[in-house]
Amino acid sequence: MHKKRWVILLLLFLASVNNYLDRQTLSVLAPYLRDELNLSNVDYSFIVNAFLVAYAIMYTGSGRIIDFLGGRRGVAFCVLAWSLVSTLHATAAGFLSLALYRFLLGLSEPGIYPGAVKVLSGLFSARDRGFVIGLVVGGTSIGAIVAPPIVVWLLLNFGWRSAFMATGLSGLLILVAWKLVYRADEERVLISLMKEDPSPATPDTYRWRDLFRLPSVWAFLGVRILGDPVWYFILFWLPDYLVKERGFSMNLLGRTAWIPYVGVDLGIVLGGYAAGVLIKCGGQVLKTRKAIAVLAGVFVPFGIIASMHVSDPYAIVYLFAIAVFAMGLWMSTIHTLPSDLFHYGNVASVYGLGGTAGAVGGIGFIALVGILADKGLYALSFWLASVMFPLSVLVLVLFMRPVAAMRTGSGA
Repeated sequence: MHKKRWVILLLLFLASVNNYLDRQTLSVLAPYLRDELNLSNVDYSFIVNAFLVAYAIMYTGSGRIIDFLGGRRGVAFCVLAWSLVSTLHATAAGFLSLALYRFLLGLSEPGIYPGAVKVLSGLFSARDRGFVIGLVVGGTSIGAIVAPPIVVWLLLNFGWRSAFMATGLSGLLILVAWKLVYRADEERVLISLMKEDPSPATPDTYRWRDLFRLPSVWAFLGVRILGDPVWYFILFWLPDYLVKERGFSMNLLGRTAWIPYVGVDLGIVLGGYAAGVLIKCGGQVLKTRKAIAVLAGVFVPFGIIASMHVSDPYAIVYLFAIAVFAMGLWMSTIHTLPSDLFHYGNVASVYGLGGTAGAVGGIGFIALVGILADKGLYALSFWLASVMFPLSVLVLVLFMRPVAAMRTGSGA
């Protein structure tokens, strides 16, 4: 398993890329499908929100499911579910069917992240965990980068339905490899070893309802509900902002808009690597995570605010890349905290709760951005983002504590 764990990591990374490729397929095809299926702007916004609402709800649900099924079976279940739903998109005939399929996709997709964190927390030490979890989370940005060329090529050569079929079938191939590589007996051995030497965090698995009695759970939810919306904002609104507010042509947008999303991957990987080096040199795990998050809390608002005060298009993009790189540093910390602080039996549940909090915050902030943009107050959205992100880091630094020292009750 010492060698095989890197193959398991690769499969989780590919699953993460496929996960985001699936959800981005509709975004890339939207201009074509809205004409093909006669969808209005309101119809399309409802379809998008159908995914987001289901995604927010199921982040918590998937965490509980994965802690119940175990990491190996939980990841397999999620990959199977979203792959089948993705292929169903190829049968869409109009608004209702497409909205239903997006809702089902939102239910099936969030589980990969708590599942991956649970699996990797059993395979890697705290020193390496930030790096390897960061690689899996970074797969989302890779999916966003590769989706446009792949999906457009399939559209032009084989029709729009082929794009949904291809992404679904590629997920099934990853599932087959997962089942062949990571065997049930290997997972059982890992679980037995962790019971003998529980690492990190609490010596017992908490009942789900008891998690809400832990201050660190509430701190984690606060960090996510303040920080995640800033990432969602950059992810979904940056291209629109560059064209409508900063005068980018579509050609210039195509040449430059990918740069910030590469920055987030670099931040995730380097943040995880730096944490591993510091921990290896004797740094305490939680203090190390907090120190890296503090750097992010400085450079995210710097990049965002500075970009608003320059006019050169490449300067704008590179300043956003600095901000998004710093978000990657923050992600390398946030996505690792559940495995740092909680027992293996609770890792996915805590991670899922945080994902729901982040998604709910994102839905609210994205709605606010739309209102502000319609009123000509686009810049105010960036100022709000520049305040929210440091607040997220402040909650982390002040309120995140080792869980074992505050344990008030547990149950197997």
